Amino acid sequence: MNAKIKPAVFAAERHIVGAILRGADLLDEVRAALRADDFANLPFRLVFDAACQLRDANERVDPLAVTIHLQKTGAAADLGSHPSAFITEIYEAARSTENLKYTVATVQEASTMRALSRIGQELDRDAADFSEPATDLASRAERQIFDVAANRQQREPVNAAEAVREAVERYDATWRGERKMGIPTGFARLDQKVGGLALGQLTIIGARPSVGKSAIAIQVMLEASRLGNPALFFSLEMARGEVVDRAMAIRARVPLPRLRGLSPIEQDDAARIAEQTNTNQMAGFPFAIEDMSDIGADGIAAVARRDIRKRGTKLIVVDYLQLIKHRKPEGMRDASANYLIGYASKRLKRLAKEANVAVLCLAQLNREKDKRNDSSPRLSDLRDSGEIEQDADVVLLLDRVEEDEKNPVHKVNVIIAKNRHGPRGTVEMEYERRFTRFYEVMPT
Repeated sequence: MNAKIKPAVFAAERHIVGAILRGADLLDEVRAALRADDFANLPFRLVFDAACQLRDANERVDPLAVTIHLQKTGAAADLGSHPSAFITEIYEAARSTENLKYTVATVQEASTMRALSRIGQELDRDAADFSEPATDLASRAERQIFDVAANRQQREPVNAAEAVREAVERYDATWRGERKMGIPTGFARLDQKVGGLALGQLTIIGARPSVGKSAIAIQVMLEASRLGNPALFFSLEMARGEVVDRAMAIRARVPLPRLRGLSPIEQDDAARIAEQTNTNQMAGFPFAIEDMSDIGADGIAAVARRDIRKRGTKLIVVDYLQLIKHRKPEGMRDASANYLIGYASKRLKRLAKEANVAVLCLAQLNREKDKRNDSSPRLSDLRDSGEIEQDADVVLLLDRVEEDEKNPVHKVNVIIAKNRHGPRGTVEMEYERRFTRFYEVMPT
């Protein structure tokens, strides 16, 4: 017996491996909770893995079949000088399977502890070597710990009766007019088409520079938080003060140049600014700003998870995708921009789904639209990665129709280029540049 394995864990692993050789049902029950690498003892791990392979091949699972399989694969030598006797012994010792649930929990707990210990050892080693920035190291360690915990959350498949019952409840709520949509964006016609920002989903807003994608994201965040939905805004381009200036311009209707000190603030402006400092106005809205520019997708997820635990955050906004610091995966010598940006979009989608939050991420469009006769943006214009389109549940593309820079109000079409659960289409808006504020254009 390996001296590092506690006797109780060794006994539990031995009992489990002996039990699964007594019936496919028992094996299936154990496989729902354990993997081969959860076994600390190598011989037990090999027997468990062999049984699983036989089960997957729809072959019988018993001591003889497992012994023959291990001999064929060359793994029998790791069971000692008498593999057949070893397997028969553990089989005979597990005559009772009444405590199987307890022994599975024991092995699972021990495996989790070993995983946490490995993370701690790696963290200690890398911290001593100064191999990467401390913030990156902390984010990676937190992600690994979160993954260990997430992998231990057992879920049973939902049967048809339960799934249908849940669906009927939704239908009834819709019929009664009670069904709630996602987090409102503040734009009624847009919400009507996309259902707001749904929890568990990733929404992308794509645009060329200076069209107003940051402005519309801040406006959506303000409306969501005004309605009581805690929000977290990752500003990878603008400092915290710049985000607040734009938010104040939107809420107080004070021209942005005045807030930035480019022209004097007037008395009426000061009164409107003061109003927004009240707790029932912008200063009291439950949003937070993270303006760290040197942060990767895993770091964003780590900060977001902490904020979700602390404040119950429902909306995550990232400004913007191509500014996320992309690092090559361990062991990969080279990685294309498409791969790295695709990794970031997948990480954000995973965050939305696992944490059950709405994620709104901005993205740059490439210049291809400027080369076409029809310059309206398309999904293919999403810069650097077609994977963004695949990962997103909703993609909104901003198309500035009014190109005259002297015009204080620009017409902007919000093109619903992808809508996984509803129709596509276009919502006409106007962008009032001095207030960095969007308005829907009501149809005539």
